[in-house]
Amino acid sequence: MKEDGRTVLRPNARTPILEDEIKLCKTIYESGMPLIPITAGTYTRQLQFEKARAGLEGSERTGRPMLNGYPRVKKR
Repeated sequence: MKEDGRTVLRPNARTPILEDEIKLCKTIYESGMPLIPITAGTYTRQLQFEKARAGLEGSERTGRPMLNGYPRVKKR
């Protein structure tokens, strides 16, 4: 992109709920963004996977994000 003289903005896209993450990525892609960010949540970045899993489960249970990014954990 630098060669094309274009500036790239990186949207700060954060959601722990998979369906919301997919919807968000599709929206970003359809808007013409050349990069699609997937932001790892704090617990994932700090390798606190049990807390990340608990936040994911809480988010899915309530339908409200309880993490500040997408957790990199396996579902139980």
